Amino acid sequence: KDLNLKSLFKLVQVWAWERFRDIRPEAREISKGEPRIAQWSCLNQRDKNNEKKSLSFDDFDWRPYTKPLENWNPPRFYLEEAMWMTVDDDLDDEFLSFARCVRSSQLVGIGFVEGYYPNRVAMQFGFSQDLPGLVSDHSSFTEKEAWE
Repeated sequence: KDLNLKSLFKLVQVWAWERFRDIRPEAREISKGEPRIAQWSCLNQRDKNNEKKSLSFDDFDWRPYTKPLENWNPPRFYLEEAMWMTVDDDLDDEFLSFARCVRSSQLVGIGFVEGYYPNRVAMQFGFSQDLPGLVSDHSSFTEKEAWE
């Protein structure tokens, strides 16, 4: 049966190529300043008949973005080994920006406040995921209360 997908499936394909070495094509070298995803531009899947038998747990790369590439440096906060850090005035802008993105918070819109919990999906992006804890329901906050 044919499958009809209406989405940007290329991102799913790149996710798989980054993590499963046995099914990915040979990545191209990226030019200085290009994003990491450019290494997969204009490439084709390997032999499609070989996909199912070549997927193996041992060949899965859990943190592909920590690996160096020619002309690309991973962000300094994305390390192979986890470490504890305190978010304070001593951190540079790159770390502070990252800390703001991964912190649970309230997103304030026009007339509503929504919870933002990136920690719930951290493993999907190669990060260690927190154990679930008690999360207060702040959906009844006003915009002013959420900003405080």
